[in-house]
Amino acid sequence: MSRASSTASSWIRLYRRETSLWRAARKARGLKTCDEDRHALHLKVLGKDKSSLALTNGEFDLILGAFRAESKPDDLNAQLRQLDQGDQRKSKLMARVRELAGSVGIKPFAEGGYLDGMARRIFKTDQYHELNELQLGQLCGILEQRIKQIEKKAGVAANINNAEPF
Repeated sequence: MSRASSTASSWIRLYRRETSLWRAARKARGLKTCDEDRHALHLKVLGKDKSSLALTNGEFDLILGAFRAESKPDDLNAQLRQLDQGDQRKSKLMARVRELAGSVGIKPFAEGGYLDGMARRIFKTDQYHELNELQLGQLCGILEQRIKQIEKKAGVAANINNAEPF
């Protein structure tokens, strides 16, 4: 599962709640509600049957949107809001990447060039804003590791300067 373990249980609860609402809506319309139908929905939305535990964030959003299309057909906002989740996550990751670049010591307004260079070296793409969610997450991890290296090096230097003489 691509979600952090701390949020996995809340994600599973959300999936189960939406599945329950979907089943109730189908039952009210006289349609079948067995697991085969749920798997058929996964197949229809994703083009393949995939376990709910193996869904990526983007796939999860698509599945929830499909559940809500049947369980809340009059609430277009609920369906659209779910489809916008990917863009919102990517925006947050982009902001986090820029923040981390600043923590590495890159001056404001220069982080774009720095991050574009990282994107070219690591992901073979010219601009960091073209990276997908997974790649942006990896870039965050790389920058976080770099920050730890810088902090460790600074801590070693501080310890040497503050050390007691013999």
